[in-house]
Amino acid sequence: MHIILFCSIIEQGMLDFKLIKEIAKDGTLTQRALSKMFVVSLGKINAELAKLLYEGFIEIKESPGGRKGKYILTAKGGRYRRSLAKSYLNKRQLDSSRIKQDISELKSELKKTR
Repeated sequence: MHIILFCSIIEQGMLDFKLIKEIAKDGTLTQRALSKMFVVSLGKINAELAKLLYEGFIEIKESPGGRKGKYILTAKGGRYRRSLAKSYLNKRQLDSSRIKQDISELKSELKKTR
């Protein structure tokens, strides 16, 4: 079920939202872990993170002496996250209304066929 949900989100262009949300929770996640989490290619994650870095929504904080860095959500990224959340919420509410309408129509159809 989760795979279907994530694929649906990605098709809707919501990968940025999910990436930013996960980075805000745990900036130490690797690109490979994010790739597995969202069931997309490592190259796709790399490209999306590069875009978020370029736009200034995230930064990489280098760890002292280590080669692993940590993704940090910037203030601009926080504003972008809120904007994406509003957009995603509006879309999901619209989807919910359509599903309720479909259910109502199907129930009516079933009553007719009795």
